[in-house]
Amino acid sequence: MAVTFAGGFRAGTAACGIKAFTAGAKAIPTEQKSDLCVVLSERACDTGGVFTTNKVKSASVVIDHLHLQHNRVRALVINSGNANACTGAQGFKDALLMAKLTADNLDLDPDQVLVSSTGVIGRYMPMQAVRSGIEAACADLDAAHGDDAARAIMTTDSVPKTSSLEVELSAGRVKIGGMCKGSGMIHPNMATMLAYITTDAAVAPGLMAAMVKPVADRSFNQVSVDGDSSTNDTFLLLANGDAGNRPITAGSPDAAALQAGIVEVAQIMAPS
Repeated sequence: MAVTFAGGFRAGTAACGIKAFTAGAKAIPTEQKSDLCVVLSERACDTGGVFTTNKVKSASVVIDHLHLQHNRVRALVINSGNANACTGAQGFKDALLMAKLTADNLDLDPDQVLVSSTGVIGRYMPMQAVRSGIEAACADLDAAHGDDAARAIMTTDSVPKTSSLEVELSAGRVKIGGMCKGSGMIHPNMATMLAYITTDAAVAPGLMAAMVKPVADRSFNQVSVDGDSSTNDTFLLLANGDAGNRPITAGSPDAAALQAGIVEVAQIMAPS
């Protein structure tokens, strides 16, 4: 079940025609594949993120930096077909609106939502299609939709990239699951690295922020296509505490075991 394998996470998807509308289509294509997903945690998550090192950053990356400062994330909204990068002030308005629309549909605050986009650069997001897609995805959230979410974020990937693992800690058994797309920067219209790993482990505040860079360095950052980084590269790590274990603290054996499990999940997904 990929990103919803860990307890307390659900996902929903929608087919919005984002790529087609971005290219100027007047109607959603026949047999349009899902191109938007929402992932919801039943509890606020301790969250860490690492993002592109490119000097040019997408609107979603900038917004996520701001929302992560509050460290009370409960939802992700992710679309494929349009990167919402190099879109100026309108792009920031659209990314903020995506967070707000998701929050409104889930009875959350906008800063509890992180936004990711992948696809064509330099084109405005078709927000009417996105709005209806967010509403549809939020109305059909289920733990069984994790694999569907992994397919919805695909662009040039031939298959969805997912992984899951259970880890036995002294504090109890916890689950880890993830999904990603891309392997590195090939061309602005072709590849963006987006990766999301969730766990139901209870952790001390700030632990995921401390873990996310070391995990990335041992997995996704070891894969390079041509040495470039996308405007949208994003890796998020979320822990919601649904397992009910004693909170795991930095420097403990359980923290080391949890990090090793997260690294294993990331390494399975990392190859292109």
